[in-house]
Amino acid sequence: MKFQMKKLNIFYIVFSIFLGSCQSGPQKATITDSIIEIDISKDYPGKKITSDMVDSEYVPLETNKDILIGKYANLHYISEKYIIVTERGGGDIFIFNRNGKIVSHINHKGKGPEEYNAMPSVVFDEKNEEIFVFDNIGTGRVLVYSLQGEYRRTLKYPADLQLTAYNFDDETILVYDIKNLHNDNYSKKPYMFLSKKDGNIASALNINLPVRYNTRVYDRFTDSSGQLFTYSTSFRIPNRRTDGPDFVIADVSSDTIYRLTKNRDLIPFIVRTPSVHSTEPHVVCTPVLITDKFIILHITALDYALLQKEKAPPATTLMYEFGTGEISGVDYRDAANVNILQKNVDAAMVDAIMLTDAYKENRKMNEELKQLAATLDEEDNPVVMIMKFK
Repeated sequence: MKFQMKKLNIFYIVFSIFLGSCQSGPQKATITDSIIEIDISKDYPGKKITSDMVDSEYVPLETNKDILIGKYANLHYISEKYIIVTERGGGDIFIFNRNGKIVSHINHKGKGPEEYNAMPSVVFDEKNEEIFVFDNIGTGRVLVYSLQGEYRRTLKYPADLQLTAYNFDDETILVYDIKNLHNDNYSKKPYMFLSKKDGNIASALNINLPVRYNTRVYDRFTDSSGQLFTYSTSFRIPNRRTDGPDFVIADVSSDTIYRLTKNRDLIPFIVRTPSVHSTEPHVVCTPVLITDKFIILHITALDYALLQKEKAPPATTLMYEFGTGEISGVDYRDAANVNILQKNVDAAMVDAIMLTDAYKENRKMNEELKQLAATLDEEDNPVVMIMKFK
């Protein structure tokens, strides 16, 4: 996500607070207690996320003539050892160490047997130091490379699947099939485990979704030569899939958010009301951030008419506190869908030019960030801000 920082204090680059109204929920729970019920249709009082709740760390990514991160790149993965940035359109995978020094730059986009046409989904297996690139739609291929980009093997999975993917364990990848959502000929059980050895579908998660909603709008047009083109526009719906070693399954077509443990225990975690199926347009609810103390949820409507006009539907953000059951309205500027292996952590990339402009204009920022901004050039690679919630 690229941040608009014109009037924000840099320390709060991912936070801005706005006041809501009405009541908070009475339910009390801890993160491991029984199912939490949240009414997302109510108005709740506003609450601030303050500086004493979070420690921030800033990691400038190395810049040189061969390592230049473009404006369409995304922060893909963070652990205690690595930071990975991807630019899917161009086929770039940048691997940095935790201090921001480049480890490798991989780009095998092409038409050869050891190359990918596109990379709609990328998985990093840190333990085995392997990168899995899911090739373009319809090929049924996963290209596997080493940390330095050497080709290792190709996996084949059923070509009638269209998968997004997440590293699960030593043997499998958790995949999600989005094929045919535009024509209602979709899989009712879309969450599966794919073998890292041969690409076979090992098993499926017991999440049955009789009705599924599409988060994209497809359109067609014919150019001056008569050639037909299809393009799509998608809703921007953040969905945190990981919570430390556990996974979080929050499907836009389900009323239940699940926790999936490394032992493959599927535990209902949160139930939202009213049902996603009860409103038109459908109002969806997905997690933005999960900590030991609270969860932040993003609520928005799948308003296809607005999307076709290239307008973003209005959205709200709620925070549920596990210790008290309190629900509050917060304005949390999320870090999209980055995979983070550490608990109680969020992260975002900030363009160097935004920091250099803030420094030149003497905007308010903490001393650590001010010292960093003073050393940056506006054409440097971005800075990764890592937020550790207490």
